[in-house]
Amino acid sequence: MTNQTKLATLFVLATIAVAAPALAAESVADDSLRLWYDKPATNWYEALPVGNGRMGAMVFGGTATEHLQLNEDTIWSGGPYEPARASARDAIQRVRELVFKGTPEAQGEAVGLLYQNAMGQPMKETSYQLLGDLALTFPSNAIPISRYRRSLDLDSAVATTTYQIGEVTCTREVFASFPDQIIVVRISADKPGSVSFNAAFASPLKNFKQSADGNVLVMEGRGGDYRKTVKEWWLPDQIPQSARTNINDVDVPGAIVAHARLVANNDGGKVTVT
Repeated sequence: MTNQTKLATLFVLATIAVAAPALAAESVADDSLRLWYDKPATNWYEALPVGNGRMGAMVFGGTATEHLQLNEDTIWSGGPYEPARASARDAIQRVRELVFKGTPEAQGEAVGLLYQNAMGQPMKETSYQLLGDLALTFPSNAIPISRYRRSLDLDSAVATTTYQIGEVTCTREVFASFPDQIIVVRISADKPGSVSFNAAFASPLKNFKQSADGNVLVMEGRGGDYRKTVKEWWLPDQIPQSARTNINDVDVPGAIVAHARLVANNDGGKVTVT
């Protein structure tokens, strides 16, 4: 992240709603390359992952609300910085002299001097940031369901959720495309007029906001700040208190701007903005 002037990321997610057969029919007979479950995920580690190397989603497989947690690999806290320290050269020379003295006191002072004047700034790695969450809410799915199943096909890399509401079988398929650099959610039912849902983003990013224009829902936000280290938790116990000077770290304001777009393509029916 050194010597960069501006950092930004773009995440595109496409949602296709249709009333048609599923994209790839579930083969219950052969589950040798499929992870499958008979209830939605309630925790993050139970959700099913899809990704293309740059962006990814954890698919929870809910019925009343589908939850996709979204990630993109360039969203980090902090921003451009110059880690080199002007004081490092003189500090290292002094550290060499202390090391050659060979006493425990000198070595403890040497380590303290390194941490105070020779370590890069910021002292720790900046933190990876969550892009956000997408919630797809299905008002008609509040009634009891049957024949629920969610799965991840390890061969096709498609996460599929199927269930039945009354006489209607609902199917959702999620996959990440590397050539197109998008994540696709395909929502279908086997009877016309049976697909209806609301979509909304949420995100812990700074300055988060979302807006809609036609069939496009846009989310924007900024990565969090890197906060300087104020504790010396990494210093070895043998370093004397006299060498434990104040930590010389810096704050790095968040500079990474994230922009995610959900594009809704419907086959029949309509898309409305509320």
